[in-house]
Amino acid sequence: MGPDATPEWLDNAVFYQIYPQSYYDSNGDGIGDIPGIIQKLDYLSELGVNAVWLNPCFVSPFQDAGYDVADYCKVAPRDGTNADLVRLFEQARRRDIRICLELVPGHTSVEHDWFQASCRHRRNRYSDRYIWTRSVWDPGAPPLRFVNGYSERDGAYAINFFYCQPALNYGFARPDPAYSWQQSTDAPGPRAARADLRKIMDFWLRKGAAGFRVDMASSLVKNDPGHRKTIELWQEIRSWLDQRHPEAAQVVLGDLQVGNAADDAHQGALVVEVARQNPEPHPVCEARPLPPLAQFAAERIDRAPLFEVGGPLQQRG
Repeated sequence: MGPDATPEWLDNAVFYQIYPQSYYDSNGDGIGDIPGIIQKLDYLSELGVNAVWLNPCFVSPFQDAGYDVADYCKVAPRDGTNADLVRLFEQARRRDIRICLELVPGHTSVEHDWFQASCRHRRNRYSDRYIWTRSVWDPGAPPLRFVNGYSERDGAYAINFFYCQPALNYGFARPDPAYSWQQSTDAPGPRAARADLRKIMDFWLRKGAAGFRVDMASSLVKNDPGHRKTIELWQEIRSWLDQRHPEAAQVVLGDLQVGNAADDAHQGALVVEVARQNPEPHPVCEARPLPPLAQFAAERIDRAPLFEVGGPLQQRG
C-alpha cells in the first residue's frame, strides 16, 4: 500500500455499533457479553457489516455505562475476559470484520489505580496525572468543574462529566498565571498521560484490535482555543501509530468539536482518520460543517486520507 493509498476495506466500510451489555447474552445472566457477540458474527456478516465499533468493555464500576474506566487493559468480568476479546478479534477478522474499541482517554473512574494514587497527600508519580487545584479551598477556574473534599489530598480535582470521572491532565494550551495549578502541555504530568495513552493503544493493537473510536477527543487539552494543542497531540499519536503499527490500517474515530460556541455548524463532527504505511506530516482533522446524517465520504486533504461521519452520535459533556 502506497503512502497516499486508502485501505481498501475502509473504502466500503459498514460500521455496526455494539454496546456489549445490551447485545447477545451467551450465559443467561441478563447482560450481553463478548462471547455473545462472537456467536452473532455470522449474522453481522450477513448484514454486510465489515467493521464493529465496540462500546466500553473494560473494568469499570459502570456508573456511566463503562465510560468510567478503572482498568484500560482488562475486560470487565461481566463482559468476558481478555482471551474472549482476542478471540473476537480473530473470529471477526476471519469474516473480514474489523473490531474498533472504544477509547476513553479524557478521564478515568475514581476507582482507577492512577486516581487512587493521585488522591494521596504525599507526592508520587501520579500526583500530576489528573487536574488538581493547590488547595481544597481553591474554587478552580470556569468552565472546568471541580470536586473537593473527596480525599486526603489538599486539593479539588477537575471532572469531565460526572463526579466519578476525574479529568486526566494533558495540560493547558494557555495556562492562566492566576491559577498556578494549570500546567503546560509539555509538563511532566501531561507528558506521562500521553505516554500511557500510547501504551494502552499499543496493548490492544498488538492483540488484534483494528483501531479505536475516541470518546471526547477534543477535550483533552484544556483552555485550547481552536483546539490547536489538541490537534498537535493527535498528530503526535498519529505519527507514532504510523511508525509502530505500519502493518495494517488503523482507524481512529473521535468527537471533534471545533470553532466556537457561536459556530454551531462546526460542532460535534465525527472524524475517522486512517493510518498509512509510510508516515508523512499531515493534519489529523479539519474543521468543516457536516451533514446531519451519518455518512462516510472519502477525500484527500494535504496528501492524507480523511473520512468523515456527519453529526454527533453521542453528546458527552
